[in-house]
Amino acid sequence: MKRATSGMDMNGNIAALLRDFAAVQKSKQKMWGYKRAARSILSLEDPIESFLQPDGTLRKIPNIGPASTRIILEVLTTGTSATIEEAIAASDQGSEIERRRDLRGHFLSRAQVLANFDKNVAGAKAVLASTNDEHLMKPWSLKMGGKTILTMPRVAVVRNFVLNHNIHHRAQLGVYLRLNDIPVPSVYGPSADEGSMG
Repeated sequence: MKRATSGMDMNGNIAALLRDFAAVQKSKQKMWGYKRAARSILSLEDPIESFLQPDGTLRKIPNIGPASTRIILEVLTTGTSATIEEAIAASDQGSEIERRRDLRGHFLSRAQVLANFDKNVAGAKAVLASTNDEHLMKPWSLKMGGKTILTMPRVAVVRNFVLNHNIHHRAQLGVYLRLNDIPVPSVYGPSADEGSMG
């Protein structure tokens, strides 16, 4: 079988392999343990490599037990996991896991999303800092097939298409998080999920 992912960082690769391993477990307890470990790795804000200590052990990560730690260290050392690949080969889940691997090639880990976001925010700030009011008041047109659909000042485009659009998606994300029983983090102040609202 090929590697679990192509475009993911190491957090994503390890989480994907742990989910693969969960899929071939005969014990429900082990299956849920590996799924929980995968979720913990995928939600890390920092690269998993930063948890590797000088002595070759892994710093404590919530929901990661000894068996998952061995897998993580194996992947960090070799880039893959013979343990997982052998378990998949010995199971009847090979074709299903291969199908899943094909689907998740574009998923990003939390660390990857945060790194991309920070990079893009820095770029946007640099562009905005290098412009002036005169430039922002110039008209900008949205065109399709050479036909103008709308025209407005550039500053209005930034406000309506960029800021309002981000606010809209942040609200969607809040709904998604709640539907998946994930606490909504603070945005403009404490969220109701943080327990500090009363």
